[in-house]
Amino acid sequence: MGKQSFPTWLAEEISSVKMKKSNTLELAGYLLDINKKENKIDVQFYEQLPDGRRIATLVIGEKKMLKNLEGQHNESGDAPEFNFKVIVNKASLSDKAKEYLTENYSVAPDDLYEFELESFDSVK
Repeated sequence: MGKQSFPTWLAEEISSVKMKKSNTLELAGYLLDINKKENKIDVQFYEQLPDGRRIATLVIGEKKMLKNLEGQHNESGDAPEFNFKVIVNKASLSDKAKEYLTENYSVAPDDLYEFELESFDSVK
C-alpha cells in the first residue's frame, strides 16, 4: 500500500492547534545553532524533554535575549554550557488525527510541544 498525500484536514488541525503553557523547566545544555532570522535556537539538553527528545528548537521572544545569548556563546572558545529556563507549551490533537497518524505513519503523538526560552545563564 503506497502512502497517500498528507490530508489537508490534518495539516490544518496541526497548524491551527492552540498551544497552552503547561510548565517551566530548568535544564542544562549547550547551543547547537542560532537562527537569528527566525529568533530560534537549537539546544542539546542533558536531560530529556517531556516528549523524550534531548535536542529541541526554542523560540525566543526578545531579540535582546538572543543577542545576549549569542554574545556569551561567542566569548567562549569551546561549547559553553548554559542553564536554560524553558517554557513548555503543549497542545493535544483530536482522536481522529491521532488515529490517522498511528495507522498511516506509525507515530502515536500524545501531544504536540513547543519550547520557548524564558531565560538563561552561563554555567561557570
